[in-house]
Amino acid sequence: MQELSDQIYDLLDTHADENYRVSVVIVGPPGSGKSTIAKEVCDKLNNDYKNYLKETNKKIVLVDGPKNVDLTNSLQLITPSLQKEMEENNGILPSLVENIDFTPVKCIGQKDPQSTVAILGRGGIPNSIYIVENKQRNEPMALPSQVNIAQIVPMDGFHLSRACLDKFKDPEQAHLRRGSPATFDSNNFAELCRILAKTSVISPTKVPTVNLWEKISTTFYKNMPDIYLPSFDHAKKDPTIKGTLISKFTRVLIFEGLYLLYDKENWKTIYSTLTDTGAVIFLNVSVPEAVLEDRVARRHVKSGLVDTINDGVLKFRKNDLLNARDIACHTISSNLIQTIENI
Repeated sequence: MQELSDQIYDLLDTHADENYRVSVVIVGPPGSGKSTIAKEVCDKLNNDYKNYLKETNKKIVLVDGPKNVDLTNSLQLITPSLQKEMEENNGILPSLVENIDFTPVKCIGQKDPQSTVAILGRGGIPNSIYIVENKQRNEPMALPSQVNIAQIVPMDGFHLSRACLDKFKDPEQAHLRRGSPATFDSNNFAELCRILAKTSVISPTKVPTVNLWEKISTTFYKNMPDIYLPSFDHAKKDPTIKGTLISKFTRVLIFEGLYLLYDKENWKTIYSTLTDTGAVIFLNVSVPEAVLEDRVARRHVKSGLVDTINDGVLKFRKNDLLNARDIACHTISSNLIQTIENI
């Protein structure tokens, strides 16, 4: 974990004058431990920064950032017909649930049109992204304990809801193979990557500093918008709207998921989108199938999806293993991708 953290610090330091944010992409099959790695490194980065603030008694400085940064200028407004379809179907779009070619649309908030924009892909409201403009001029000083410079960007929040899977041509198969590429709102996740990439290439204010932590502490943009994305509620087995926040303080984006290096449909755009920011680390976590089977089977029992290890193994072989092998056959090849073992 220290080695990965050091890589990220080097990336931050190298791009301190060019990139407001840097990205880390952690990919691997079910049971590879990618979520654990993402959480551990995220926690370490945040704790290291908070310890710096505490030990040095440094203050966090909020400065004015670029004006009129429009993260959604390339998107069309939702059409009246789609708006009506969504309202009549509890926030989902039955006509689009299997349309991987659908281009996400935006919906402007009615109460304060300039403050909130919702971005909708084929999953509708459950997989929506919200961009909230920060307008406060005299914002209260942030406490060190409130500031996290790293944030996990989970792909799991873009699981199509069970209500969406019910609208597939073959709903039984869709539910059975939940977790396969087609059962995610890849349209909107790819759009999220484009939006976050735009925020990444915004240049921080150039200020004379002593070290990396001081550079970060004095270049938080007060008008950087808050970006909310869905997380996944394992108890409800569905996405949670606005479950994850990318705030003005987020300087390291830790993308985590199965298909972030997948070479098909919308997924294949993610690699180039993030590579074009010039500040990204790609990690592909490799684990033998036997180890994956044991880990996932035990996880299925622990989560209550099955009653016994044998049932967990069967569930793994019918779904998770298929996804793991699919990923192995369709991972983008690049010398920028580091492969690590996590046995």
